[in-house]
Amino acid sequence: MGIKIEESWKRMLENEFEKEYFKGLIHFIKTEKEAGKVIYPPGPLFFRAFAKTPFEKKAIDDVSIEIKQGEFVALIGHTGSGKSTLIQHIN
Repeated sequence: MGIKIEESWKRMLENEFEKEYFKGLIHFIKTEKEAGKVIYPPGPLFFRAFAKTPFEKKAIDDVSIEIKQGEFVALIGHTGSGKSTLIQHIN
């Protein structure tokens, strides 16, 4: 099946594209389109969100942090900058 999707997501989801439920969904959409119904979003945009958020995007890299007892630390950054990922790795 020629699904256009960002490569890291394609590798993660390729098995799903072969399952019966997905094939049935594609068949349903094609049938509805052939019947003259408007399908939204248009085909090329179905997986657009995946292109904007790659599965394998590196959130943090080469980070070290030392927090001394009694210190207070604030972690500030833009959405998707790796704040939660960093916190999840602190033990």
